[in-house]
Amino acid sequence: MRIGIITFHAVHNYGAVLQAYGLQEFLRSQGHEAYVVDYRPKYLVDIYKPMSLKRASFGGFTQRMKLLLREFMVYPIRKRREKYFNAFINSALQLSALDRSDVGNEFDAFVFGSDQIWNPIICNGLDPMFLGDFPAAKGRLLVSYAGSLGSIKHLSSEQRKELIDKLSKFSALSCRERSLSKFISESLSRKVETVLDPVLLAGRKYYDKLTTRIDGSKPYLLLFTLSVNENARQVAYNLAKRKNLRVVEIMSFQMTIRGKNLLQAVPVPDLLGYIRSAEFVVTSSFHGTALSVLFGKELFYVPDDPKTGERAANLLQMLGVGDRVWNDGCENDVSPIDYKSVFSTLDVERKKSADFIQSALG
Repeated sequence: MRIGIITFHAVHNYGAVLQAYGLQEFLRSQGHEAYVVDYRPKYLVDIYKPMSLKRASFGGFTQRMKLLLREFMVYPIRKRREKYFNAFINSALQLSALDRSDVGNEFDAFVFGSDQIWNPIICNGLDPMFLGDFPAAKGRLLVSYAGSLGSIKHLSSEQRKELIDKLSKFSALSCRERSLSKFISESLSRKVETVLDPVLLAGRKYYDKLTTRIDGSKPYLLLFTLSVNENARQVAYNLAKRKNLRVVEIMSFQMTIRGKNLLQAVPVPDLLGYIRSAEFVVTSSFHGTALSVLFGKELFYVPDDPKTGERAANLLQMLGVGDRVWNDGCENDVSPIDYKSVFSTLDVERKKSADFIQSALG
């Protein structure tokens, strides 16, 4: 079967590109011709432009001048990031152009997800492309895999109706979060599965072959955050001191000129290498957590905001290691993770997710 994957694949975000790769590789392992539809909406790609005057257009004159100066100072970092991400997107992903008006296209099915493809805040409302609402999808099998919208609270009452109406045309539905699965299931009176993120569905072997070899002869703790997270930083440096480890710090999204030792422009294969070679990982990232699990790492997840960190916390709880979600009462000296048990549980969940997508595609 020739399958088009429609997701957030062209943004300069490690989780986005790695989940797209994971779903692509899993579908190909099942004998399908899987391609990532090269859909790049302006509202997504503009966020990652190396230089943007829009980002410097807030506040009064003094504030705008400070923001403009910052744009020039972090431009080299953003430019390197752009180069590295584009290299990965163009080499690791099997991209395919699609004329959305072409009803005679060669795809047999479209798989939508993963990521927050139904989040109206990210997508400037509900994007018809991520809901299968375009002529080229007519007569094709429509399946969602681990679709998400962040929180149902993001939807207005009108958007809830629109989402349910469009998803009613899908032949099979699955979501990333149980709350969304329940909402859609109750609204449509049909079964909606909750499945693993594609990174966990694909499994370690697909990421091992991408991974750069990083020198781990001088043991280190990896601090991998999405943005400035002082709590995670404090946790990491305290743990590193106790365990006699140096700290390698990578920040994946927000740019800062703080600290010469902070890595902010790291190729995707190198990030995988830093995780795989680390003695310990402290992260505020869901995909940092998922990849640490895949590579069998000791870890702590330190959310940027406990209210938005449910996804990683739920994953760790499901795997029986909920004590690796950091909180103020957390103990530094927790028992080593029993990865035999973790991998056993993950195998069960992976089979459920694989059964869903295999059944959905026939």
